[in-house]
Amino acid sequence: MRRFQLFAALCLLCMSLHAADSMFEVVFENDFSGLSALPAWLNRPGVEYLPTAGPDKKGAVLFSCEKEQSNLCSIPLDVKKIAGNAVTLEGYMKGEIISKPRQSYLGPKLMIHVKGPSGESWIDQQKKYGTFDWEKFSVFTRVPENAEKVNLCLGLQGCTGKLYVSKIKITMLPKVKNEISSVTSSFKLPQKTAWRGVMSGSRMQEEDIRELAEKWKANLIRYQISNFQKQDITTEEKFCNWVDSRIPELDRVLALCGKYGIKVLIDLHSGPAAKQGELMSNQLAWTHESQNALVKVWEKLAARYKDNPTVWGYDILNEPREDNYIFQPGGPLDWNRLAVRVAKAIRKIDPKTPIIVEPAQWGSPAGLSVLTPIPVNNIIYSVHFYGPMRYTHQGIHGRESGFDYPGIIDNEKWDKNKIRKQLQPVVEFQDRYKVPIYIGEFSVVRWAPGAAQWLEDVISIFEENGWDWTYHAFREYDGWSVEHSAIKEEAIVPTTDRKEILLKYMQRNAARVSAPEEKLDIGSDALSHVENISSLNNFKLSTNDFRIYFIGNSITRHGVNNSTIENLKWDHIAGMAASSEDKDYAHLLAAMIAQKLPGRKVQLFFGKGHDSAGALGGLADAVAYQPHLIIVQLGEHAKPAGSVEKTTKDYNALLDALQQLKPTPLILCTGVWNPQLRWKKYLDWTAEVEKIQKEACVRRNIPFASVEKYALDKDCSGTGGSGGVKWHPNDNGMEGYARELFQLFKNHYGNK
Repeated sequence: MRRFQLFAALCLLCMSLHAADSMFEVVFENDFSGLSALPAWLNRPGVEYLPTAGPDKKGAVLFSCEKEQSNLCSIPLDVKKIAGNAVTLEGYMKGEIISKPRQSYLGPKLMIHVKGPSGESWIDQQKKYGTFDWEKFSVFTRVPENAEKVNLCLGLQGCTGKLYVSKIKITMLPKVKNEISSVTSSFKLPQKTAWRGVMSGSRMQEEDIRELAEKWKANLIRYQISNFQKQDITTEEKFCNWVDSRIPELDRVLALCGKYGIKVLIDLHSGPAAKQGELMSNQLAWTHESQNALVKVWEKLAARYKDNPTVWGYDILNEPREDNYIFQPGGPLDWNRLAVRVAKAIRKIDPKTPIIVEPAQWGSPAGLSVLTPIPVNNIIYSVHFYGPMRYTHQGIHGRESGFDYPGIIDNEKWDKNKIRKQLQPVVEFQDRYKVPIYIGEFSVVRWAPGAAQWLEDVISIFEENGWDWTYHAFREYDGWSVEHSAIKEEAIVPTTDRKEILLKYMQRNAARVSAPEEKLDIGSDALSHVENISSLNNFKLSTNDFRIYFIGNSITRHGVNNSTIENLKWDHIAGMAASSEDKDYAHLLAAMIAQKLPGRKVQLFFGKGHDSAGALGGLADAVAYQPHLIIVQLGEHAKPAGSVEKTTKDYNALLDALQQLKPTPLILCTGVWNPQLRWKKYLDWTAEVEKIQKEACVRRNIPFASVEKYALDKDCSGTGGSGGVKWHPNDNGMEGYARELFQLFKNHYGNK
């Protein structure tokens, strides 16, 4: 009986192995042991069949070029069989004195060429030049369902030398299961474009960001974390350390963008151990270590920035390439499955910040036609557009110049209709899966004839479809600059027709940014659920309350006595100069939170001290109070005579102490009240104080709200019987404080 069971088990094992093997189909194979398969190759100069020159003494084909020319052979494949599938091309090559061509995409070719309704793609192997012995090379690509032609291409292109080729095999992989039906996006698909901006990886200064916000009206920056310095990021440890080294600069940019109302997309522009060419695409390294490093970095970034209101989203990898991927059972994941793994890791930490995913094939529009959607909520799909490259990149890295737009390029007419056709895979992907689209990069070099018209055409198509976009790039390489003249040798000029196109569309952001705010809607019974705790003697810990601990000065809470009544005409307890206690920001905020937490009592406790040092000395009460939420409103009492070092030290020490409280509370900080039309002697210093506070919060991932726009509004202050009271926010200003803090609160608790 046991022998029969063992025999049956072995049979089942053999059947399962055979079934697994049958999932992979070889669609083309040739070891060049005979001439019959490729007779056409011998009918052209520079191609020779060698019956025993292969790596295993079998046949090989030799391609020779004495001048910088092309000597390519193309073999048609069965497109009906391959369409809609991923394929791996493997082959052996040997080189003799192969010259390095002028363009990186030329040279020895082991390539799959795909042509379809929306365009063509040429996917080839990792480049190698000079003289080298037999080596195995590979190519991985996904063929769209609507492909019209698929060809295998072998030979030399745009170079000199000799190339031997042997043992070619193309394997078709099984289709990946589409799980998108189990997930619906929490976004409402935009009817109109909402986010328009730029991308940059340079060290932007405050003036750059201020100008983007105030003059350009940009509301989004795609900020690159890019390995411009070519540091060693080939191991998990080195990659993680490199990303850590970039965080202080990212924090600085986030703080400045938050100040000027610009959102930031965090773009991981360099991948772990990835090979990056001149155009910064990421040819991934297919190891478990590198993929673990990518996940680990995003877990760290998500934990740090998940509650930062300035962060618009996470772009998990710029322009991924998988054309050298080889599938192995239990091996590293291809890009589609790796993107799923990264997205799920982020969602375990950050449930709501949008995740931006670009398809392989350099983030191209055609890449979406072979991307399986990610089964995670709040995914935005992004593509980059530079079509046609011969036009948009002319004159860069030795590329040929002389192309016009509109015009004939590579025997095709390029105009708005052609561009629309190139972007059709994006339209189809959005319509099919009902997901949002973001154009992360698009551009044309400034000296390309017709560049302004190209920009007008592509942006107008983006806008027709409601896609958000960021222009490449802002104040980096001057070739992409819309602030430089169209003449290659000239520098910055007052304006250009290209810049005017960008500004015309970015002005549409202005109405959205400056839209009038609605009045706070607080239910009539909300304040009945708010309770002041005057001292710890009146406090009892309860599981059904929500406790808020306020750290602040007179704007948060100001008492009343004979002196205040006589000298300040201040005769009630409230945040000065609110008309009543229920109109100060502390009580307005508490009432709004009470509405969001029905059935719970919201308790307010006002801490001691009116500056950072004083508040730090009074934290014993907070330890006993165990607050769920701490509001920090300080800075007005930081004296101009005080040093930057002391102000920084005290505020940082307070935040560090608050973050050590157990149980850990949510901490929200607000900036300095600084009406510029009053008490001008404090103007410069209070701006410095706010900068210190914001930078301290960003470093600790503490949400920070500025109230500067209310402080600058004359209708938000001026109430009271004396100059001192009039300096404070009136009911409108108090409402502004509450509004900004409640928004931060909702950002944290919105999905809980």
